[in-house]
Amino acid sequence: MENQNTTQSQTSVQRLNSVVEELIATVQNQKERHRQETEAGKAKIANLVTEVQNLNNALVNHKNLIVELDNKNKLLAAQMQEMQIKLENSAGNNAETARLQTLLDEANAKVSELEGKYAQAQAKLEQTQLEIDETSQQIDGVIARLGKVLEENGAGNDSN
Repeated sequence: MENQNTTQSQTSVQRLNSVVEELIATVQNQKERHRQETEAGKAKIANLVTEVQNLNNALVNHKNLIVELDNKNKLLAAQMQEMQIKLENSAGNNAETARLQTLLDEANAKVSELEGKYAQAQAKLEQTQLEIDETSQQIDGVIARLGKVLEENGAGNDSN
């Protein structure tokens, strides 16, 4: 009877050792997986931060372009006003009137062109802002997932 109890005890200990070894292997695999996910998350965050920086640079460039186009628009408006005054003052001189009218028409065409460019730049600026907002939301999601992985990884380390 004592032999039978000893054999059963040894069998139970062997099973327990086997289960413990499996648990240790599982925990080590989970730690490695968490480590890999953490590194992948860090890389993704770095890429998203770079993308946000690029989008911010593009946004600054678009804002500068809008300011430049606005300044050109104001200059052309002033020139148009000056030409309109000259046109009115030289009504008696048909040749000068025709020349000034041509210049005025060209200035109007340039103003229209600049207004189109201004509208395009404004649309691009709005698109860039949307991209920045979307990227920021993605970063927030990645940071939240990374925090969860780090928290799980930290909890796994505490139990060892």
